[in-house]
Amino acid sequence: MFTLTNIPSEYNDNYIYAAIDERSNSDFLCVGGNYNKSAKDFIPALIENRRVSIPVWIRTEDGYGNEELHHFKNYFKRYSGNHNIHVIIQLQEADSYFERIFTVKFNNGSTVKSWNDGVPYDYHNP
Repeated sequence: MFTLTNIPSEYNDNYIYAAIDERSNSDFLCVGGNYNKSAKDFIPALIENRRVSIPVWIRTEDGYGNEELHHFKNYFKRYSGNHNIHVIIQLQEADSYFERIFTVKFNNGSTVKSWNDGVPYDYHNP
């Protein structure tokens, strides 16, 4: 679980999605949101009371390396490992979004970071 705290209050009631930055060299981790097996997709998490908890997923052997299958049910399970990775969060606001990157260390699949630990992220200049 990736828990983000101290989010500015103006972002309450907005949705947030998270992904692994390519510099993490982690093909197997898929930080997302809540995984909806029937919809076969990730659902962004809702920010409430200046915090959000985003489940962290790992591809199963059946889903690894198969881009055609990576959204189908049963190809993900909850992550419980210990890795240092870069997590990019994407905050959705009405018709726009912005991104922030965090360097995190997971311990038994969980980590807690403050909004202030991250920095703005620009895909054109990572």
